[in-house]
Amino acid sequence: MQYKRNSLSALFKHYYSVHYNSVNGGYMKNITLSANERMIRLAREKAYKNKKTLNALFREWLTRYVKNESYASNYSNIMQKLKYVNAGKHFNRDELNER
Repeated sequence: MQYKRNSLSALFKHYYSVHYNSVNGGYMKNITLSANERMIRLAREKAYKNKKTLNALFREWLTRYVKNESYASNYSNIMQKLKYVNAGKHFNRDELNER
């Protein structure tokens, strides 16, 4: 029984140390993402120029993703609020592009 308890303790320590990182005073769970190798290289170069890491950029994106409504939802809400607007006629492409 002592062996089982020690191995579970070791497993927990391994899981906790390998799969979680302490960032800015909070613990972060690691995830694995897949992407094209060239895109990863280009993203790392761009992040480096902005003094960031891909991890930091991903955390920023994830925060925005969770906090904000989706773009489609925002678009639908705006269109619903503007439903009362009537331009008086249907404009063709040339009329819409006139300056």
